[in-house]
Amino acid sequence: MEIRPEAQFLIDCCRVQQSDDWPGLGQRASAVRCWDPMVTLSAQHGIATLVLPLVKELSEGGSVPDRVVSEVRQFAFFDVARGVRLRSALREMLPVLRDAGAEVIVLKGVALASLVYSDPNARPSQDIDLLCKEEDYPKFRDALASLRYDTDADLTLPPRQAHHESYADRHFFHPDGFVHIELHVDSIKLGVRPRHSDSIWRRARPIEIEGAPALALGPEDQVLMLSVHLHRHGFNRLIWFKDIDLLIRRYEAELD
Repeated sequence: MEIRPEAQFLIDCCRVQQSDDWPGLGQRASAVRCWDPMVTLSAQHGIATLVLPLVKELSEGGSVPDRVVSEVRQFAFFDVARGVRLRSALREMLPVLRDAGAEVIVLKGVALASLVYSDPNARPSQDIDLLCKEEDYPKFRDALASLRYDTDADLTLPPRQAHHESYADRHFFHPDGFVHIELHVDSIKLGVRPRHSDSIWRRARPIEIEGAPALALGPEDQVLMLSVHLHRHGFNRLIWFKDIDLLIRRYEAELD
């Protein structure tokens, strides 16, 4: 099956940081006959912020139309603005959770933005994913309530159908309508209760998000969680491939 030129161009954009890294990128751009699908796909795959500097650079050489740069920029600016709002909300939230005794690990996009991306704005996020210990859930819930977050779920964790079953996620929403928190008590979410939760917390590493101290998964747990997440969602977003790519590059010398 042949990959469409606009899709191939986006895949190649994810491989490089600037067009000089791969001279063939300009040739890929020249093969694109219809740019509208490329612009739409860049937004759908969460890579508009990665693509923007490349199409801007290529437009100066005439390989990419100027209007494409403008259209990609609109999606990228929206992603950046949302990411700034989410990180700001997390910075406000973390000390309140800590004072309440509710320890959390920041998962997925918001953590990776600070952990493996040279510019946090290059990694868009649609929500904040947090991992919480089962026994800390009431503290977490009350701490978020003090910050005016609401939930569409029951105040307690849902009952299990069987002892080995994993809990479902819980969702919390800020009244401004922009901040959505997805709370997990299982980082892998395979539907079965994790047997090694304590070791995941022991391997967690300190990071900073907007100057606020936080925790992120250890490198091996990151690779496992991101791979399972990618598989569960049908491998359908390029940004999730880029996350794993950057993570392995960052930790390749120490990954077990």
